[in-house]
Amino acid sequence: MATREQIEQTILRVAGHPVSGPIKAMASQFAEAIVELDSADTPKKAKPVRGTEQQREKETRVFEAVEQR
Repeated sequence: MATREQIEQTILRVAGHPVSGPIKAMASQFAEAIVELDSADTPKKAKPVRGTEQQREKETRVFEAVEQR
């Protein structure tokens, strides 16, 4: 994984090396957030893709009303 400084320099390079503005001001915060995401101990569980077995298991369809009036 890249260091925080490398990530910050990449953000600034992609943005066109801004001299001022919100990208320049927040580049270090962006880099820190990316480092924190990458260094997380437990990866986040990915959402199931539509049409997969995981998606079908949790889906419940109701075809008629259960209650009577």
